[in-house]
Amino acid sequence: MKTLYAYFAREMLKAFTLTLVALTLLIVMGGGIASIFTSQGLGADEIGSVFIFLVPVALLYMTPVAALFAATITFGRAASENEILACKAAGINLHRVLFPSLALGLIAGVVAFFGFNYIVPSLAWKVEDITRRDVPKIVASRFLRGKPLIYEKKVAIWAETCEKVPSSDLPEKYRDGFSFLRLTGVSFQEMASNDLVRIGTADETLIKFDSTSGSPEITLELQKGRSYDAQRRQYLEFDYQMIGPIGIPMAIKRKIQFENLTTLLEFQANPVLIPEIDDLMHQMRRYMKSYFLVEVFKDEIVLDRGGDARITLKDQNSEISLYVGGFRNDPTTGRIQLNDVDAVVKESGNPIVRNYHSNLATIQLNDGLELHSPIIQIDLKDEVQYSIQGDASKVIRKPKETLPAIAFKAQEKMNRAFEEFDEAQLLKASFAVPIFSDHEEKRQKLVRKYEEYHSEIRGEIHLRMAISVAAIAMIVMGAMLGIIMKGGQVLTAVFISMIPGVFLLIAFLVARSFADQPQYGYTSVLVIWGATTVLYSGVGVLGFKFLKR
Repeated sequence: MKTLYAYFAREMLKAFTLTLVALTLLIVMGGGIASIFTSQGLGADEIGSVFIFLVPVALLYMTPVAALFAATITFGRAASENEILACKAAGINLHRVLFPSLALGLIAGVVAFFGFNYIVPSLAWKVEDITRRDVPKIVASRFLRGKPLIYEKKVAIWAETCEKVPSSDLPEKYRDGFSFLRLTGVSFQEMASNDLVRIGTADETLIKFDSTSGSPEITLELQKGRSYDAQRRQYLEFDYQMIGPIGIPMAIKRKIQFENLTTLLEFQANPVLIPEIDDLMHQMRRYMKSYFLVEVFKDEIVLDRGGDARITLKDQNSEISLYVGGFRNDPTTGRIQLNDVDAVVKESGNPIVRNYHSNLATIQLNDGLELHSPIIQIDLKDEVQYSIQGDASKVIRKPKETLPAIAFKAQEKMNRAFEEFDEAQLLKASFAVPIFSDHEEKRQKLVRKYEEYHSEIRGEIHLRMAISVAAIAMIVMGAMLGIIMKGGQVLTAVFISMIPGVFLLIAFLVARSFADQPQYGYTSVLVIWGATTVLYSGVGVLGFKFLKR
């Protein structure tokens, strides 16, 4: 039997190798791939590097297909040339003859398991590393084409000229993992929602690209600039100002299909680790901070809740004390409105204390320049009166006034309430915190996205497991069908091998479509393992009913 096993193994290995090479060349060299990367701004060198990683990916994806075809044509040719008949005449059990196909199936299953779960994701990271290294070139190409660099639809930057700073000109600590672009003739615009925050220009700007972390970030250093603050209606000149760090999206978006099994299991256990969910959670964190801002204002101001109609906000730069005649908040957006307001403003390093009075004040939470650190913005409106403490004789009247921004994280009571809040509740349908209606709509979007990812991840994990398990039965079935139908010719073998292959492909595609729709629950899992069970049942029927011993 060893000689027989070796013979079939050798024939399958030859067919497997030729088929795998042919399919891999067809996939990699078939065209269209290079254009994908070229459109993202990658050069010829980078595209060549990407192809180096695409070859092993294609090899791994084609391994089960090549193994199926090899088993089918090897045993089909053996049957057509009466070699299987000779084995039966010699009293050899046909089930034992199929052992080499079982061994090939086991090898293909193991390769599929480690390949799809670890090797392909690792190579996908390599491709992303290439695009990450080329981010400065992609950004520079935008400026050279007259297009702005836009961050989250809030900050837009234009430049007349752009050049890369040679690595030899960089300090030693910035030579590994960092790149720099030097811009001249810079103009920028900053927006908050649909409102203009500020516009300005800078003689020169240095953009730092940091690729040392998991996600590439850029920092903009504006030098010798001028800006107009639209909210405060102030014109400013500065020698240096920094914006960032700003996370930037990659040219090739990562997908769940290219995450390794360990990461998928982590995502399933803790969905907040999913980048897109984390982005939405960041938005919801800000909304929850708005909620706690309102709640603390109520506690401090509203008499029915034990307040005394005054509140003090303080950080390292400013201290603002508010004395309030009336309080209400918008149930849709959460914006606070105060009536008959007196405000006392103190700023560090400035001995002048400013007193304000207005009929109306609005308070809301806005994004600050520091990442994930919102600021409390107080706008006085409707007959604003301004005076300097100690000199009440001179009163200046204004239509409106924006007070210095106060950091939310510096407010102990608000920040403590936020930190004690279990953010996992945001992902539950039974969320009971009475947040504002606009924020609830965004939370529902987060829940839908979470359910989509949860369903997709669950389907992806089961799909990969099923492919590894089903590969064994698929290859053995291919060998059995080759014997039964005597598929020794190439076209015949192709047709025969398509029977189990197409069946699994259709079943897994249907399962993936169900996985992309969370309302179907575990339907995708049932389809995946149902198809795998049918395949194994088919092997049993063919082996014990159609293949006689």
